[in-house]
Amino acid sequence: MRHTITILLVLISIKVSAQLDPLYQQYHLNQYLINPAYGGIYKSTTFSVNSRLQWLGLEGSPFTNTFTTVTNIGNFAGFGVRVMSDQIGIRKTNELVASTSYFIRADKITIGFGLQGGINQTTNDLSEFIPEVLHDPTLDNFIPSFIFPTFGAGIMIKHSNYFFGFSIPRLLNEIDPRLGYQDNHVYKRHYYISAGFIPNLIDMKLQTLVRIIGNKVSVDVSSTYFVSKNLWAGVLFRDVFNIGVFGQLQVKDRFRLGYTIELPFDDLITTHYGTHEVTLSYSIAPGKRQSHGDRFF
Repeated sequence: MRHTITILLVLISIKVSAQLDPLYQQYHLNQYLINPAYGGIYKSTTFSVNSRLQWLGLEGSPFTNTFTTVTNIGNFAGFGVRVMSDQIGIRKTNELVASTSYFIRADKITIGFGLQGGINQTTNDLSEFIPEVLHDPTLDNFIPSFIFPTFGAGIMIKHSNYFFGFSIPRLLNEIDPRLGYQDNHVYKRHYYISAGFIPNLIDMKLQTLVRIIGNKVSVDVSSTYFVSKNLWAGVLFRDVFNIGVFGQLQVKDRFRLGYTIELPFDDLITTHYGTHEVTLSYSIAPGKRQSHGDRFF
């Protein structure tokens, strides 16, 4: 089984040929994870840590840790930083990104535009392979380490009862000419479309996220019930084949703790112990134009 999993991870690293964005579920607690336009939309300074362990119990499964901090600058601008570490099998990716945003604020509607830029470093540790795999001729053009710049953009429209967002966190399609096969992308561009609304007279919100990578489309649909002002609970469906349940606990408008567990519907449910994701955030309002307020999106 160990050899089988190792070979599977080789195929993921080589045959797929393109790095994918980390998969998040708790973007509904921190939209800045996927869209730079949200950096500073709320008039406070927030620090967040997100940790996601996918397919617990499966050797070499994806493990992602992300730190973000965002703040508003006056009434019309914002700034943010994201630091991410993502590992799957032999591949480890570290990324540092900074963003700036501009807002047009009306009475109840805010329109935001965001730009981000940074650097991405990806390394592949071939020493983790078993000897039989190291002699595979496919590894002749394998790249042990590479660094490339990353640029992204996003827009958002937020009302007290709904929001819409569109983002491309990494605009560049990175291609490495040293690779011998036709589809030699190091990274393929991802598109994110997100939306949500709070129905009138109902203590809940509905939300969706669409990811587009080439000709592949992934769709999340979630429903969150407001048990109280400080306690939320919800359910998520991803691509019909995955279901997740999540919750959020808020303490005095400053601390937020979120947890999610996801399970597949198919036979893969017997191969691991689910996917787990935890988010912890802390907000402060040190500036004259900063304050704590309700956050639904």
